[in-house]
Amino acid sequence: MPVYKCRTLISTPRDLLRIAGRVPRLSPVYSRVKLLLNRRELPCRRIAREILGDAAIAARLPRIARVMYPALEQGPGGLPDLLALLDAARIKDLVLVTAIAAAYRNLELPDYGMRRYWRLATRRALLARLIALETPHVEPTRAFVAGLVADVGHLLLQMAIPAQAEDARNRAAQSGLPLAEVEAALLGFDYAQAGAVLLQGAADEAAGEAQIFSLARLGQVLAVLAEREQAERAQVGEAGVRPEDAGFTRS
Repeated sequence: MPVYKCRTLISTPRDLLRIAGRVPRLSPVYSRVKLLLNRRELPCRRIAREILGDAAIAARLPRIARVMYPALEQGPGGLPDLLALLDAARIKDLVLVTAIAAAYRNLELPDYGMRRYWRLATRRALLARLIALETPHVEPTRAFVAGLVADVGHLLLQMAIPAQAEDARNRAAQSGLPLAEVEAALLGFDYAQAGAVLLQGAADEAAGEAQIFSLARLGQVLAVLAEREQAERAQVGEAGVRPEDAGFTRS
């Protein structure tokens, strides 16, 4: 399969960040909350104050919490009581997902439907959690996050090289080959690797690149499993969750 003439300009996924220019960045609230989560006792009220300091995150977090943790009920104490029901790992995942939703809320890409993107991402996240509940190898909340961000690399491809990204989609559709395989042949990397770089750059966490790539790859695998299982009609139909309900898009 031929490669693009621009291959000399794009040798790694990190080159996409340079070409795309400004990309959405996660709120610094995420990094500050991560530091607070390292304490022996969770300072839920301090974490709540950090969250409430960012209006975009504060507005979305309770709605996203209800989607990520369906059995969770927010008591009269508000956000601190809600956080007290979660352990550190779940709070971190919740704030990460909310920060991603807030960062990308106003992103508009020509000829790329963001509402459809988030609808599919929400469905994938729900399916990933459903699959994880059937296996002891993946924690359901991790699976939800992985499912949500599995396709985020395509946003970076669309921002940086939209023509090549569309060509890859067309070639995959015509050949029947997996899109990731076509992208790897044309660009030297696929959308999971691009997504890992995008999220790492958004969070400014060099040490977390390997973990973020693993998360993106896990989401990619879970997305394939979800398609094979074809469970979306049962799960999403019951949940009735729309991306705007969860705060991933503007209502």
